[in-house]
Amino acid sequence: MQAVQVRQPPSGRPTAKDLCIANDVPIPQVSGPNDVQIRTQCTAVNRADTMQRRGLYPPPPGASDVLGLEVAGVVTEVGHGVERFKVGDSVMALLPGGGCAEYCVAPQECCIPVPEGMPWVDAAAIPEVFITAYQCLLFHGRLQAGQNVLLHAGASAVGLAAAQICRAVQAQHVITTSSQSKLETCLRHGATHALAKDRTSPYAQAFAWDVQQIVGDRGVDIIVDPVFGTYMWENADVLAVDGTIVVLAMMGGATIDPPVSMPTLFKKRATLKFSTLRSTSVEYKAKLVADFWEFAEPLFKAGKLTPVVDTVLPWTDICEAHEMLDQNRTAGKVVLVVK
Repeated sequence: MQAVQVRQPPSGRPTAKDLCIANDVPIPQVSGPNDVQIRTQCTAVNRADTMQRRGLYPPPPGASDVLGLEVAGVVTEVGHGVERFKVGDSVMALLPGGGCAEYCVAPQECCIPVPEGMPWVDAAAIPEVFITAYQCLLFHGRLQAGQNVLLHAGASAVGLAAAQICRAVQAQHVITTSSQSKLETCLRHGATHALAKDRTSPYAQAFAWDVQQIVGDRGVDIIVDPVFGTYMWENADVLAVDGTIVVLAMMGGATIDPPVSMPTLFKKRATLKFSTLRSTSVEYKAKLVADFWEFAEPLFKAGKLTPVVDTVLPWTDICEAHEMLDQNRTAGKVVLVVK
């Protein structure tokens, strides 16, 4: 089959231009009783893919080394223990790898039926980002109506999915931080306030002063943060008592700078949760996916949750797709049409 591969340049640091589509990759086979083989129609690009390309985020043991963490496609074969799906069904799937290929295999527990009438492009834009957002807000943060939420990188695909979930749960204030050009997108998809990260704020703060003007002394109950290092001291300032900070990535560095006063977090009984999804067990994902779809299916059908697709490209343009993420030129998902 055809699949995206990473060529290793002499420098040892692959860029987006080092991606190619190989023609001789073995088709992944159904090997376990709960396996589902899928003929990929569309896949989507995530930051995890760009990190794996650079050698910074290897797939977990036993997973395909082909890029791609989510697909939408047609079931072509099932293991003898599969009861939820049959050959010919339309599914979207959460993968530990292997999505940028003509075929992939996923456990039935990580597959979701595509709602009737939903285009392949939209279906491929759901699994990784909406399940990640649900995991952060409901699994880790235990989001409730009336709470305040702060979403960093608000125009990212995860940020836009999270804002919609907050709106559906009826959070009080949903504050996002993003670049100036993307603020309107944040507001259109669930944020009640959008703050530009590249403006000048009082006290040399990126966002804390503005957030405090919105939420007052109560603070923010849940913070979803893929930035970490340079944002943590302000996160601590605006966090509510018994609040939760969920760290998704470290785009702002792995070192907290400036330092955070630990007594501040201690007095607030803060929870600091570092969250990953790709490397979790099938059992963990099975419960997460099932809970997510019970929550989300009626909301998608009612139009209260919608995939936000920035760009659709043929998968032959995989280099351009990665460049768009590398350069932060997206607001929402980049979806690749395979067939």
